[in-house]
Amino acid sequence: MKYISIIFVLVLMVTYSNSFAQTDWEKYEGNPVLVPGSVLEWDVQRIGISSVLFDGSSYHMWYSAGDMSNIGYATSTDGITWIKYNNQLTTNPPYAESDPVLHPGTEGSWDDDRVAYPCVILVDTIYHMWYTGADNPDPNEGAIGHAISSDGITWEKDADNPVLIAGSPGSWDDEWVWDPSVLFDGSIYHMWYHAWNGVGEEVQIGHATSVHPDSTWNKDSNNPVLRYHSGEWDYPRVQAPCVIYDGNIFHMWYSAGQISSYRIGYATSTD
Repeated sequence: MKYISIIFVLVLMVTYSNSFAQTDWEKYEGNPVLVPGSVLEWDVQRIGISSVLFDGSSYHMWYSAGDMSNIGYATSTDGITWIKYNNQLTTNPPYAESDPVLHPGTEGSWDDDRVAYPCVILVDTIYHMWYTGADNPDPNEGAIGHAISSDGITWEKDADNPVLIAGSPGSWDDEWVWDPSVLFDGSIYHMWYHAWNGVGEEVQIGHATSVHPDSTWNKDSNNPVLRYHSGEWDYPRVQAPCVIYDGNIFHMWYSAGQISSYRIGYATSTD
């Protein structure tokens, strides 16, 4: 199969075994490993919500930055010391120190306000990015777009964007869909995303599948596949899924709880 040669955070897959400890984590004492830029730079406000993959020799990171309206890129040989992408032709602020690699669309387009929350995988020799886009006049709404690149830096947005949109009125995801996490399990592509129906702050996680990274995504009839629990630590929001597959089990890490006090949870699934 043409698209079977995929490298998706390979270093994680290689190190997982039957004894890997999913719940015992030790923070790196040298944190943080990537920080915002200097005053007047495009990423001065904040950086986060990143997607990382390992290609066999280097780590590649795409991240949201600034006011969450652009996506940046950095590389590392050890996963700790990162070098932000910097176009040497742009020498003045806000791009003196580094440059975004994905920008909002032109005025009037579906993503003309922001692009953020990237998820990138490598299929054969092509990088595929799924990202959240939002437009004016309501940047709090959002859908999911797709772009491709041969080098991880120069991206071409899909002509069919957005590739995943909010559901029909009255559905659990009828307000917006954000923050995709995509992987290939050997036969089909899976996307997890979080969504809101416009009620309070209740956010949950859904699932969609596709037979090809450029194909139409089909939402799961069992959505949402991860829900909050009223009165528990994860109420009222479960969101920002990050999923890997070890050949038998899907492992998901996700943010949950109140906006002011998010914590990270863990869940597993065989399907």
